[in-house]
Order: sequence, then C-alpha cells, then structure tokens
Amino acid sequence: MFQKEKKYPWFQMFSQSVLTTTDSFRSFLKFGGIMAAILTVFAFVCGQSFICLTPLGKSQSYCVNNLFVYVSYIFFKSFIISVFLRIWIDAVFLKKDINKSYFKSGFTNFFKFFGILLIFFAVNTLPMLSLSMLIARKPNPVWQIEILYFSFVSLGFIIPFFLLRFYANIALLIEGLPCFDFKQTYLKTNFQSSGIFTAFSLVLAFCLFVFIIVYSNLKIHTFEPLYLYNIFSEYLFEFVILVIASVILNFVMLQKNILQ
Repeated sequence: MFQKEKKYPWFQMFSQSVLTTTDSFRSFLKFGGIMAAILTVFAFVCGQSFICLTPLGKSQSYCVNNLFVYVSYIFFKSFIISVFLRIWIDAVFLKKDINKSYFKSGFTNFFKFFGILLIFFAVNTLPMLSLSMLIARKPNPVWQIEILYFSFVSLGFIIPFFLLRFYANIALLIEGLPCFDFKQTYLKTNFQSSGIFTAFSLVLAFCLFVFIIVYSNLKIHTFEPLYLYNIFSEYLFEFVILVIASVILNFVMLQKNILQ
C-alpha cells in the first residue's frame, strides 16, 4: 500500500510500459506479426489501406469512400486489435501457453476484453470530445447558460483524470480477479494523482510521437511500384499501431502490480 511519504514512481512506470514491449519483442514479433498481417489483408478487402491516405493512392488504388464501410472497418479492426492485446496479456503478463486449447477454452474472453477496451477507449476520448465542443461552440449571451455549458463540457477533462487512479481495477477485470473497492483504491492512490497523470501523459506522448513519425514518413515517401508500397506501408502502419496499443496496455497492467 502507498504511504504519503512514498512517491509514485512515474518515470519507472513510463519506462517499464515501453520496456515491457521491447524486452518481450520476440513474443511481440510472433503474435503482432501475425495480427499485423491479418489487419493488412482486412484493410485491403475493405478498401481502407494506408495508400488511400496519399493523393497518388486515391486515384490508382482500390479505396472505398463510404461511411458505413469505414465505421464497420474501424469496429472490426478494433476487435482484431483487442484479440492481439488479450493474447499479449496472457502470454507476457500471465505467462500462459498460447496454443489451440487456449483459443478453444478462452474464446469468450476475447469478447469480454473487447467490451472493456471499448469503455477504456471511450473514457480516454472524452477530453478530445470536450475540446472539440468548446472550439465549435458559439458563445451564449446569457452568462448563466455559458457557465453551465462550460461546466458540463469540462467534465470530459475531469472524469478521465479522476479515473486514472482506478486503472488497476481494469487490469484486475482483465485477469478475472476481484476489483479493489472504491475506498481501497482511493486510499492506495492517495496523493499520487499527479504522478499517475505524469506517467500516463508521458506514455501517450511517446505513443503519439511514434505514430506521427511513422505516419508522416510513410505518407511522404511513396515509391514505385505502388503495390509494393501499398503492402509495405500498410503492414508497417498496422505493426506500429499494435506496438502503441501494447505500450498503453502495459501501463494499465503495471499499475495493478504497483498498487498490490
């Protein structure tokens, strides 16, 4: 249990979130490589491959510009990523053997984990939603309504910050263990909010940096023949997405280990 004089190891949490993936890179290559290939084929079938984001690719490649197809693609892509993350947790954190019997006995766990992942994603996108609402709003001349609106929208920034302290319970849910109750979690993370926020912000900043570097370079440096570029860029892009997803999930799992 945390004590007041014991500071949250924010830099250790950040570094370990990244190092867990790099130290287990053989396992990542094994499972992530296969899942990245599945995601690549899925993107090609749906006409949503990376090349469609380039001006040249839109005119010379199979690209589908349909809202229903795009939403369906994102939904099923998220499920495939959640399957990888479930395998990643079981292989790296829980030390399970990933074999045929694993998939037969634990198939329902993929759907349960997908539900947890959707909630986690929804909570962490609240700040972006609130920011977009603040930017798009037209100021109301009635100051009472303006204050009420601002207070309501600000919840999108406050709720994720508050829930950071309870990420250990997400890890417990994933492992099928009893969660800490509210009081227990609150006491274990008392006076640690700034450290948790700093560590998670560094993790997100690192992931965003990697994403921007890969995305911008792949988009700029196209090459001939286009079909080779299409395969290479899509596979690498999906592979990096899985790296980013694993690093973020590592933080959640490590949070539980510290609080126990």
